[in-house]
Amino acid sequence: MMQARELTEQKNEQRKTQKFTSRIRPLLKPQVKEEDKKELEKVTAYPIIQPSKEKLIEVTILMEKSKVDKVQKPCQRELLSMPPFLKSQLARKKKLKLFP
Repeated sequence: MMQARELTEQKNEQRKTQKFTSRIRPLLKPQVKEEDKKELEKVTAYPIIQPSKEKLIEVTILMEKSKVDKVQKPCQRELLSMPPFLKSQLARKKKLKLFP
């Protein structure tokens, strides 16, 4: 009985030592230069030539985001200026006073 206990204790100690020795540091991945990851965004585009006028064909495209933080849009006039000859014609037809 005593010999069996001693043998099991020895085996257990051997297993413990094997576990500790088998634990080696994990291999680190070699450091590779990180490539610049491109940021993409979905953009809806409409082809110039459409087969029918009723329903427009939409195409979703993945495009690279611009590096500029804020895209500047051109200033748009809210009200378009009307040529003088058109103002006079409208005034005659509708008999309304328009801005001079």
